[in-house]
Amino acid sequence: VTAQLNPVSIPNGVNTNMVSYTNVLDSSNGAWNATTGIYTCNKAGLYRFEFRAMFASASWSQGREINAMFYKNNVNVNSASWFAASTYTQYAFSGHNFATLNLVVGDKIQVVIWHNNGAARTTYNKEYSSFSVYEIR
Repeated sequence: VTAQLNPVSIPNGVNTNMVSYTNVLDSSNGAWNATTGIYTCNKAGLYRFEFRAMFASASWSQGREINAMFYKNNVNVNSASWFAASTYTQYAFSGHNFATLNLVVGDKIQVVIWHNNGAARTTYNKEYSSFSVYEIR
């Protein structure tokens, strides 16, 4: 599965499920739900997940952060954070994460993003924000 994230507003300080996807490639036999952004495992195995949400035209204040998380069955199983070491006014800050997870049939995976940069931030156009699932074995 490879899907691109349509621009979406991410509130400040709120875990936000990423659900605004455009399906690009899906050979998962129904495991991917582009409306909910949830991948439901229909074949037990080892899977690689990748996720990135790039923010549009956002300056970031020193000490602020972005967290990109994978949830498995509504439990956070993997988090990656970016911290602003100083104040930045440039473009293209993103929350991104990679995880390899062993799944059983029925496990549900979703991606969640969080930031604390003071106000809602909008993700950049879909070519720069995506979610991918790869079956390893």
